[in-house]
Amino acid sequence: FRLQAMDVNSPAFFVLGVVTGLASVLGSTGIICHILRRRHILATTYHRFLFVTSAMDIVVSIVGALSTLPVPRDTPNVVLALGNTMTCDIQGFATVLAGSCTWFYLFFLTVQYYLVICTKLEDRTIIKKIEPFMHLIALGWSTSVAVAGLVLELYNFTDRS
Repeated sequence: FRLQAMDVNSPAFFVLGVVTGLASVLGSTGIICHILRRRHILATTYHRFLFVTSAMDIVVSIVGALSTLPVPRDTPNVVLALGNTMTCDIQGFATVLAGSCTWFYLFFLTVQYYLVICTKLEDRTIIKKIEPFMHLIALGWSTSVAVAGLVLELYNFTDRS
């Protein structure tokens, strides 16, 4: 038995992206619904970070499920390329913004665990003195990098030669 790399332009790769993307959307939607069903649940840093992580994962998963659909129609050797430069830019922007936010908030969840468990820092102290900076870092950096990608035209298959 020999495992071979899958061709990223094959229909199987497209279907794999759709299936895994939709599964991730369902999982993150379940987390968000569970959080929102509880009264006052967004009062904790943990639940706010988990909520934002799940919301950003939904964006990344939808973009991933779209796979090659937003790629410009005239792009050679791309299966199901039905989009244009704008749809490609939107897909790239959303991927960078939401993907970066997801990683930041996952990291901040581990920092929050460390602060609560190892240093015995109270959640109200984290909320007042640390959490605002975490949001500023995650959203500021992610937005800056995503916008820079738009300005530098990094999100599409344009030929620059």
